[in-house]
Amino acid sequence: MRIAEYLAGAKPMFELAVPAGSGSGSRCLSVRARPAGTYALADAYRASGGVIDCDDLASLMGRRREQPISLLARRIVERRVVHFRCDGRLLLPWFQLELPSFNVLPAVAEAIAELGVSFDDGQVAEWFAMPNCWLQGASPAGAIAAQSAAVIQASRADRFALLG
Repeated sequence: MRIAEYLAGAKPMFELAVPAGSGSGSRCLSVRARPAGTYALADAYRASGGVIDCDDLASLMGRRREQPISLLARRIVERRVVHFRCDGRLLLPWFQLELPSFNVLPAVAEAIAELGVSFDDGQVAEWFAMPNCWLQGASPAGAIAAQSAAVIQASRADRFALLG
């Protein structure tokens, strides 16, 4: 069974989107009301290692982990990984994975948790890919390896800017 098929039966945990006109007007908030086109989003991750189709990732994980489909699906449903859809495929950016274990970087999960229900999955993916003023114009995906605490603080600041 493909992961996309497995997840098709799962209810999304969060369906909230950023309401138009919300937030405190902070010029630092990097997430727009609608995510960028998914091709542009996939391209934005190129500088931080690119993206992989979830089925391909599950195949790679299967060489080192038991039940890779269940593990990956659980991470997606519980919002512990950055992911987005493009052309009917579920893609995950490489930057968030420790190799060869395929564990998710703890700072990624923490930043996603900070963004909370205020950001849907597409907006989380966009937030990690796009330049962020709290990180002096670096993307969170590009900065997380060297500045994990700063990325977590940026996610906290952007959530606060959105919600007040």
